[in-house]
Amino acid sequence: MTRPFTWIETDAAADCKTGFFVRDDLAASLVEIYRTVRARGGLLTSSGGTRTLTAEIHAARSPVSLHYLGRAIDLCIQSGMHGASDPYAVIEEPNDDDPERPWWRVLARGADDSGLSLTAPMNQVWRSGEGGVTLPRDEAFFDLTALFAEHGWTRIPARPGWRTNYLCTEWWHFECHQGLTPGESRFGEQLDALFAADAIDASPLAVSRDRVWNGRYFAPD
Repeated sequence: MTRPFTWIETDAAADCKTGFFVRDDLAASLVEIYRTVRARGGLLTSSGGTRTLTAEIHAARSPVSLHYLGRAIDLCIQSGMHGASDPYAVIEEPNDDDPERPWWRVLARGADDSGLSLTAPMNQVWRSGEGGVTLPRDEAFFDLTALFAEHGWTRIPARPGWRTNYLCTEWWHFECHQGLTPGESRFGEQLDALFAADAIDASPLAVSRDRVWNGRYFAPD
């Protein structure tokens, strides 16, 4: 690797990780997000950040994911859409571009005495074949999706098949597009800045080198 990665420690959650590895130039924004979350009495959980070049690619993993570039993180995938004790409430929002792939708004549970006013009457839990099922929660929450956005980290919509494959919901995913130029930035060039050429060439990502950033993802040229 030619660019160092930084480890950001997070809160422990069952069967999940205790932090994220991200590009060092993006780490400060995540540290600030974490500080704000803790100051409001919330938790920041993790299922990981930077992904290895040899990680398995499947329906829930894009071969041009920003995880490979140290530009994406996942909250613990078990910490929302599971039940009333989750640290996060997950709200479905419409996607006008693709109604079958909704957006998600993540609310973090805060301290009872924090003065937070958000509740989650439309909190969703996932059920196979149905997708999101409403489980109202009358607790104090704050908007974690908005907090990430304030620091340059954006959400993504659900993937096709999310109603039958939980890993395709993607409610937990946030990514940073800072420094990517639509029509110019290529996936291969981004990989080259992070990893040795022989490691890239030996990985399943090599065939996607020429894909170009279109403002949302790396698309075929």
